Amino acid sequence: MKENLRNRNNIKGKIKNPLLIFSIVFFLFFLPAAQLLSLNIIAADKTAISPCPIINFQEETWDFGEITPDELPAHIFKFKNTGEEILIIKLIKVSCESCTDTQISTKSIAPGETAELEITVNSLDMTGRFTKRIYLYSNDPKNPLITLTVSG
Repeated sequence: MKENLRNRNNIKGKIKNPLLIFSIVFFLFFLPAAQLLSLNIIAADKTAISPCPIINFQEETWDFGEITPDELPAHIFKFKNTGEEILIIKLIKVSCESCTDTQISTKSIAPGETAELEITVNSLDMTGRFTKRIYLYSNDPKNPLITLTVSG
């Protein structure tokens, strides 16, 4: 019986040592790693709030409804630079170059300023419904590509 108690005490002592070692290793390695990770997150947040251009469209789709075959429907998409740096429109592409024309008021938009992108659809050879996409590439780091859609 006394021997059983001694064995239990030895087992308890042996269990305490690995727990102690685990605790020391945990605090030595995990906590510094967690602090490094939190510093990286803070650094990422600082870059996220650094001054940058922000493109903001009032609308990104437009439906002309029913149009006549001889009509050249046009729509003006208005957008604003709500950021703190100059917004630059790098490129405008269309899904159909022969049937969609684009005209932009300016490619460089100061903070707080607005601009317009006019889309004209050549519907002379079209029958039935259509959907055309306009791809606008800018220096907005969060939205470098905006897809506008016109249909009718």
